[in-house]
Formats: sequence, C-alpha cells, structure tokens
Amino acid sequence: MDLKILYEPYVLCLILAILFSIFYYFYEKSNYEKSIKLAKKNGEEIEENNLLPKTVISLLASYMVMLMGFYCYKYFSIDTKITQSGGGVLKNKVEVNESKREKIMERLTIVDDDVDVGILED
Repeated sequence: MDLKILYEPYVLCLILAILFSIFYYFYEKSNYEKSIKLAKKNGEEIEENNLLPKTVISLLASYMVMLMGFYCYKYFSIDTKITQSGGGVLKNKVEVNESKREKIMERLTIVDDDVDVGILED
C-alpha cells in the first residue's frame, strides 16, 4: 500500500487543522459547561449554544491559514528545492533564478542610456 499521499502538504495541513478544531471544540464545550454551572448558581437562564458551526469554521480557517503559511514559506524561501509536476527534475531555485537572469540578459540591447528588452520576440 502506497502512503505517499500522507506526506503531501495539503494532507498534513488537513490533519493538523482537524486536530486543532477538535481541541477548539473541547475548549468551547468546557467554557459552555462552566457558564451553565455559573448561571445555575445565580439562577439565570442561558440559551443553548450550538458548537458545530463554530467548529467547522475553525476547521476551515485553520486549514486555509496553514496552507497559506506553507505556500508563502515555500514561495519566499530561496534555497529550497522545487519540483515540477509530472515527474519533473529537481531544480535548485537559485539555478532557476540564474537561468531566468541569463535569458533576460540575452534579450537586452543596451545602446547609450537606453535599455530595450525584446519581449515581443517570443
């Protein structure tokens, strides 16, 4: 059985988000039970609280924040390796930036103080 999918970032973030939402549910449940006990002591009435929508919102919010954080870290880190989908070759990001720089330098034409880039050639 191939379990490589468990190491994908979106699956790991989903598992962490589920764990976070479970902890959030129990935290809110204990707070609600404490408020019920306090209201019974004071003779007040308290309305019922449905924790399911709050838990689902916390699940979705934490999942989105974790994925955005992961992909922002991946995008802004310079020395990480990137892979192309479809079994592409691993390339170092610095090498990719140097190859882009070389392609731009090939298309530059410098005459006096004017710099032209052949964008429309491709």
